[in-house]
Amino acid sequence: MIETIYFDMDGVLVNMERYFLENCGGDSFYIKAKLGVPELIKLFHQHIKNEDMFSNLHPMDDHELAKHIMTSLIGGGYKVCILSCTSQTFLGNKIGDLMCAQKMRWLHHNKFFRMGIEAKFVDSHAEKAKYANSTTLLIDDSLACIEPFRAKGGHTI
Repeated sequence: MIETIYFDMDGVLVNMERYFLENCGGDSFYIKAKLGVPELIKLFHQHIKNEDMFSNLHPMDDHELAKHIMTSLIGGGYKVCILSCTSQTFLGNKIGDLMCAQKMRWLHHNKFFRMGIEAKFVDSHAEKAKYANSTTLLIDDSLACIEPFRAKGGHTI
């Protein structure tokens, strides 16, 4: 029986692709293909340090529905948490710390903490699996998160 439901931020609650389209000239796949990974990392560094990127991201169009669903789940006795990556190994500790702080500001601004929802941050996609077991469900848009979570016995959407 599911007891805890984890919601990812980037791509589930937060519209990352809109940020890339509006600020970088294309979606993340286009930018990665055009620039390559090293240049994409530099771009991330610049936007996180100079633009307060993660604090200012637009929510997904249906984030109010997601909040309503979260409230209903909490009312039904489920524990609901945010589980998001900071990519510190990939981007560096300083940038990862900035990203975490910016994501926390986004959650505060969008009133997720008023609902009693806890936020947990991990370094990498695969590290989300440390929260996986037969009583957990992860709602995520990345196979890099979903597959390790399932392998550890968690449920995924």
